[in-house]
Amino acid sequence: ITFKEEVNLESGYSIDILLTFNDEIIALEVDGPSHYLKRSKRKNGSTKLKQRQICNVDKVKLISVPYWEWNKATANSKTVDMKNKEIFLRSLLEEKSIRNIEVAA
Repeated sequence: ITFKEEVNLESGYSIDILLTFNDEIIALEVDGPSHYLKRSKRKNGSTKLKQRQICNVDKVKLISVPYWEWNKATANSKTVDMKNKEIFLRSLLEEKSIRNIEVAA
């Protein structure tokens, strides 16, 4: 896995992480609380639109990680360093089996 943080795409959208895994380019977004409707786990309209446009305009596969999963996965370390992020990303990609990633619709 190779990745860059805070990347601006051609569409003008900024994504949290752009990574390469098995020769595929994938956008990974860690969606914080502001991406969800109040007190729910339902994404708000602007987040849904952004994710659709990243997939359709930039032609990039997208994985969206809710903040509660990201926090849980990185909570074992006092500092979330690049190695911890890489370990989490690798396990996430292997778990989702990159061929079966659901692209935001």
